[in-house]
Amino acid sequence: KEMDQTAVASQSLQRLTTDSNMANWNEDERAIAINDERRQLVNKARELAADVVGAARSARKALVDVLEHPSGWLWQEDGDTVSRAGGSGRDAEMLALRNQVLPHIAILHCEVCQETAQWMLRILPDIV
Repeated sequence: KEMDQTAVASQSLQRLTTDSNMANWNEDERAIAINDERRQLVNKARELAADVVGAARSARKALVDVLEHPSGWLWQEDGDTVSRAGGSGRDAEMLALRNQVLPHIAILHCEVCQETAQWMLRILPDIV
């Protein structure tokens, strides 16, 4: 979706510079129109970048909240609560499940962060 909006913005600027009405404009009018269009595109790109960063932060917080939730994936039971129903068999089961799933979650989290960073690097020159 973000890439579509960036492409639309680029096409909009290109359309403005090739507009037939623009042929009748003097150099100052063309420069003003192009600068105004660029400013609008930069503002849209900044808003989009802020949305992407906000979504990445929200996803990260949601993941951490799930992992750290009491009885969640990273929750470690203390010695007093191990004796609940299911006992050590349940603990061994949870440990095996954590060992199997958590590395995949960590890799997925890193991939999302990397893709977000790469996207930000591509769009950064346009919004500075």
